[in-house]
Amino acid sequence: MRFWTSHKTIENIPTVFEAAHLDSRQAIINSVNSGSWNEPTTWSCLCVPESYDDVAIQENHMVSINGNTEINNLSIQEGGILSLEGPVESTLTIHGDWSSAGFVKAGNMRVAFSNTTAQTFTGAAECYDLEITSENVIHIEGSLRVRHHLQFTTGVLDATNGELRLGNNDFGPASVIVESGANYIGEVIR
Repeated sequence: MRFWTSHKTIENIPTVFEAAHLDSRQAIINSVNSGSWNEPTTWSCLCVPESYDDVAIQENHMVSINGNTEINNLSIQEGGILSLEGPVESTLTIHGDWSSAGFVKAGNMRVAFSNTTAQTFTGAAECYDLEITSENVIHIEGSLRVRHHLQFTTGVLDATNGELRLGNNDFGPASVIVESGANYIGEVIR
């Protein structure tokens, strides 16, 4: 009598949910069409980008943010549009660099730079409020316009290789709030 034995290798295959959260997510998440930031079909990963993801908004795509959002690096390609449509006091927090060759519809949202290492803004953009929330250096190497409030509590805002413009809003000219742990290098243009 002959007995057959088989040796099976059991693989631990992740579920779809687990696979979507692996560290091996795409290096850069690209927009694949216009839509809401929070709609997975807007993105090449079919997911909503997380605070550690790098995102690129592609040409002819308009991506709308309607509330608090965090991202690592943000790139708006030429012809791409980022629409900041959230209510006042909602924030787009950028933990990495921000590059804008496209267009930013400022709306009434706050943009915050927040990291412990140096961050860089390149290109051109406008925001309603700009907030610096970490003890690092923010390099402005393009043209960044603030319509309402510029506030930084700690760190250094360095505009020696770019320009920081203060615009106007319904209440008058933009205000600047610099707390004792913060410093500014460069020129502010009103």
